[in-house]
Amino acid sequence: MVNICIRVRNLSVAYDEHYVLKNISMDIPCGELVVIAGPRGSGKTTLLYALSGFIPHIINCRIEGDIEILGINPLRDGIETLVDRVFLLHSELNLHFLTEKVLDELRLHTEDMEYLNEIVEYLGLREYLDKDPKKLSAGLKQRLALALALTKNTKILLLDEPLSYLDMNSIQVVTGILYDLVLKGMTIIVSEHRIDYLLPIANKIAILVNGELRYFGTPRSHQALETIINSGMRVPPILKLFTRLNNILRFRSIPLTINELMEELTLRCST
Repeated sequence: MVNICIRVRNLSVAYDEHYVLKNISMDIPCGELVVIAGPRGSGKTTLLYALSGFIPHIINCRIEGDIEILGINPLRDGIETLVDRVFLLHSELNLHFLTEKVLDELRLHTEDMEYLNEIVEYLGLREYLDKDPKKLSAGLKQRLALALALTKNTKILLLDEPLSYLDMNSIQVVTGILYDLVLKGMTIIVSEHRIDYLLPIANKIAILVNGELRYFGTPRSHQALETIINSGMRVPPILKLFTRLNNILRFRSIPLTINELMEELTLRCST
C-alpha cells in the first residue's frame, strides 16, 4: 500500500478576487520527487506556500479546499504543526541566513555536533565553515540551505526555483543531492522552470496553467509531453528534439536525457 505524505483536495487560492490556484487535487506518496512546472504566473510558488502553511497563516489570502500533510491539516491546526516536518527553501536564499559564518548558521539549527559534521561532509561544506553565508556562490548557498533543512530531520522539502542562477556544475551537484535525498526517503517538491535537469530524476510532474492543474503523473508519458508543449512554458531542448524525431522513428519511450535518446536511436538502428 502506498503511503501518502501530502493530500490536496479542491484547493483554490485567491488574492482579493483573483484566483491564483483553482480546484487543485493531488496525492503525493512519501519518498518521491515531484516537479511543479508551468509558465510564469501559473501558481507554482503559491502552491508551495500553501503546502508549507505560509498560506494563509503568514500570507493573507482567501483559501478554499483542504490540505493534509503527514496526517496534519495545517489550514486548521496552524503553521507551527509543520515545524521540523516541512522545510521551505525560498528562491531568495539570503532570507534563510542570520549569521556571518556558515558554522554559526548550522549551529543555530542543531547542537548535535556529530550529526552536524555528517551533514557538512555529505554536502561538501567543510572548507567554507568560516565563510559568510551571504557571500557564497549561488551553488554553495543552495547546498547550505539544504544543510539547514537536514539539521531539522525534515520529512518534506519544498524548494522554489532552486536551480536559478546556478552554473552547470552546481546544477549537477544540487540535482545529485536531491536525488540522493529521495533515495534516503525524503519527499521533495520542487517548483522550477528549468525542468530539463529535474525531469530525469522526478517521479511525477505537476503542470499548472493559469492556476489549473493540467497534468499530474509521470514525466515520461506522451500526455505529459503534449501538456508541456501546449502549456506555453519553456520546452526542454531534449523534448523538442524527441518530438521531431518521433514523427519519423516512433520511439517506444520518451527520453529525458541525451543518453536515453542515443540508446533509443541505437536500438532503432539495430532493428
